[in-house]
Amino acid sequence: MNNLLNRLKNIVFKNVSKKTHIPNKPLIGRTILTALLILIGLSVNSEQNLTMATSHKFFEYHVKAEFLTKIPKFIDWPKGTFSNPNEPFIITLVGKNPFGPYLRKLVKTRKIKNRRVILRHMKEQDSLEKCHLLFIAKTEKKNLADILSLAENKPILIVGDGEKLAQKGTHISLYRKKQRIRFNINLGGARKSGLIISSKLLRLATIVYGKDTK
Repeated sequence: MNNLLNRLKNIVFKNVSKKTHIPNKPLIGRTILTALLILIGLSVNSEQNLTMATSHKFFEYHVKAEFLTKIPKFIDWPKGTFSNPNEPFIITLVGKNPFGPYLRKLVKTRKIKNRRVILRHMKEQDSLEKCHLLFIAKTEKKNLADILSLAENKPILIVGDGEKLAQKGTHISLYRKKQRIRFNINLGGARKSGLIISSKLLRLATIVYGKDTK
């Protein structure tokens, strides 16, 4: 199993030649995305979805959108987080939406934790009482401390768009580096929020902070 995960990780994160451009080489983008989908347990249901996800402009954020809808598979929320079986799983975006309409369309066809998914865009006066996954856009880096304080001690998975955000307090940070989509994990921060992250996901992270935090 470990060998399979390592091989898939190498496929997903391998370097794309400097002479290669994804718009002109859709099969390269498709190979990377397909490997990522396999890696995080996605079922590739249509050729159309793959074509959409390999467009040049949104390739990065299509992959990140897929990540957001599938990453909860590897995370356990505290008992009692959901008050009843019909309560939806709520994803909240903070800042300028980098996904365009892709994520909104995606959540309409997906379930998370066997629950329907609702996507919200946080406004200044909103609280995070009804939120299970919080995505912090790059536009909100200056407001990171204030946003984290709103989610403090709540069972909310916090995902930041930027390489160093996990080190600064988000539970997961997604980033693109040299044509690679990578992620770091703040294990200590996740545990403080009552979240349990699977060892399978931890093995795939580039950096895991707070490994010794109990």
